[in-house]
Amino acid sequence: MHKTVLVVDDEFLIAMDSQLLLERHGWCELGTAATVKEALEFLVRELPAVAILDITSGTVP
Repeated sequence: MHKTVLVVDDEFLIAMDSQLLLERHGWCELGTAATVKEALEFLVRELPAVAILDITSGTVP
């Protein structure tokens, strides 16, 4: 299994920090998406092994 990850977070600095942490632990980030629409565009091209999503309760896209 490839250690690929998609990070979905609308906070740029948190997403970048997550990317650095994941890379230090051997994960290859497919990309970082700030919106559901961007995340779906990544998923059309390639499916990650895992996805990390930042979900804020009370908001609906």
